[in-house]
Amino acid sequence: MAWFWVSERALGRLFKFYPDEKRFEEIQLPETIFTPVSLGIAPDGSLWFTDFEELMGSVFIQFDPSSGQLKRFSTYPKNGNPSLPLSLSIDDVGNVWILEQAGNRIAKFSPRLNTLLEYELPRGRLTSSLNIIQFIVARDGRVWFTEYSENKIGFIDALKTIPFSVSLSQNYVKTKPGSVVKVDVFIIGKPKTSVHFMVSGTLSPLGRIINATTSFSPAS
Repeated sequence: MAWFWVSERALGRLFKFYPDEKRFEEIQLPETIFTPVSLGIAPDGSLWFTDFEELMGSVFIQFDPSSGQLKRFSTYPKNGNPSLPLSLSIDDVGNVWILEQAGNRIAKFSPRLNTLLEYELPRGRLTSSLNIIQFIVARDGRVWFTEYSENKIGFIDALKTIPFSVSLSQNYVKTKPGSVVKVDVFIIGKPKTSVHFMVSGTLSPLGRIINATTSFSPAS
């Protein structure tokens, strides 16, 4: 069987195509998903796609075809504006790579570790945004991308080790209006150094923490 996407403004849909039967099966997405753009199939059979929506587009989504369950994952907004995830690719080990066009970043999401790593790209010489349109994840660990505004190509060496690790006391939380939820964040440096990272604020429906205050302190 084959999958492909159809994008309609304010009416996102997915279609499943059965080649032997020459038949399409329509999957209507919730109204909160406006513009599904790029699509990829993970090794576990789950379907991933980006929602490129001008007003709220900072999310990418996992869809389980067997259960119909959707999970939204948020990228980090750029200066308070949507990052506009555009292209998406899934590597051989199941990492989901996302191009954040307005965010000027390329991100890697690990479903196994439930972590999102965003690579901030240098500002352009001619414009503040590189206007990245396409990228590809090579087998040697490099992520190649095009800079439309700069007439250049570039790459990220994704095999370089990040000098710290981040873990949470819980990966999923359910909140109600007016409720308070505590999630411990552990940041461990290499060489090993532990710190406390405290954030307080309001969680929006899109997964953003607004009106936030933060503080760091060494772990005792």
